[in-house]
Amino acid sequence: MAKTYKKGGGGDTMATFQKQMMSAVTEVAKESQGKSHLGQGVEGWDLMAPDVFGSDGKKKKSGKARDVESKDFFSGTPDQDPERIEGDDEDWELDDDDGLEQMRLARLEQMKAQHKETMELKAKGHGEYTEIEEQQFLKEVTSSKYVVCHFYHRDFESCKTFDDRLRTLSKKFVRTKFVYIDADKAPFFVEKLAIRILPCLVCFENGVAIDRLIGTMELGNCEDFSAALLALRLAEKGCLEYEGNGEDLD
Repeated sequence: MAKTYKKGGGGDTMATFQKQMMSAVTEVAKESQGKSHLGQGVEGWDLMAPDVFGSDGKKKKSGKARDVESKDFFSGTPDQDPERIEGDDEDWELDDDDGLEQMRLARLEQMKAQHKETMELKAKGHGEYTEIEEQQFLKEVTSSKYVVCHFYHRDFESCKTFDDRLRTLSKKFVRTKFVYIDADKAPFFVEKLAIRILPCLVCFENGVAIDRLIGTMELGNCEDFSAALLALRLAEKGCLEYEGNGEDLD
């Protein structure tokens, strides 16, 4: 039969319940704090062990701050062991300065590597929105890992909008090369790539056409789409590194 607990009541039932709870807590503490009471682990680490408290319930005193195995828990640095005293041959402030200097040098090397990569990419035409001719097409789309080529028609207003947005993206996403070509002057590749609707963006990876964006169908069928939305769609196609949501370009 279920019983309702009343404040101030309970008698033997409450005493039994409290005893069981304390027993459970003790067992959990033993498992989580070590097993020095069984001769295992580090002395002084298990607060429930008899080697910490005597029969009178008072904590045992020890002539040493901690046992020899305490090195398993403390590395000897001031942050990890507040009781440790700086030695005569040590300079903790100097150690901190050395750590900061190493971080600064690592960051500097990273910046140098990024700058070198950027210069190499710009030498291949990255960072600019460049018009190419049909005889340049193969060289341009095979000389870089990621290339976006805009097949345009000079009389289409939507192509002019793409030109404007792609010019913005070319400066923002230097790892991708952005080029454009007059579809009327590139009949061979228009036929080869089966381009039927303009404007058309063809995405290349290592010289292979992996996807395309046709007109504004994926841009809300809106002629005034944002550069951020276009970046999002190109990122989804795997030819541009953009982690935004298509609403801004920080």
